[in-house]
Amino acid sequence: MTHKKMTFAQIKQALDEREVTFTDIASALDKSISHVTNVAKGITTSKSVALTISLALDKPHNEVFGDKYTKIQKRGPKDRSERAEVVINALRANKPVPAPSVS
Repeated sequence: MTHKKMTFAQIKQALDEREVTFTDIASALDKSISHVTNVAKGITTSKSVALTISLALDKPHNEVFGDKYTKIQKRGPKDRSERAEVVINALRANKPVPAPSVS
């Protein structure tokens, strides 16, 4: 089921009605105000920020952000530890960084 999401203006208005600011949310999460605002605008994603905005509005996150945060990620972040080691060692040795291997 697809849920309709709130617009930024609707989120802002609902927060104003509850006397909650983006600054309050940013302070609670130790995040920047611009990051919280960008999540509310849909410019960037952050599940923790989205959940906190929803909590501040006393609404389920899918009513605020639609299905954006309910879909399961198909894969996690790529493990770059081996590549990072190759890059760092090359740079420390003042040598060109080798091209990444295709895997």
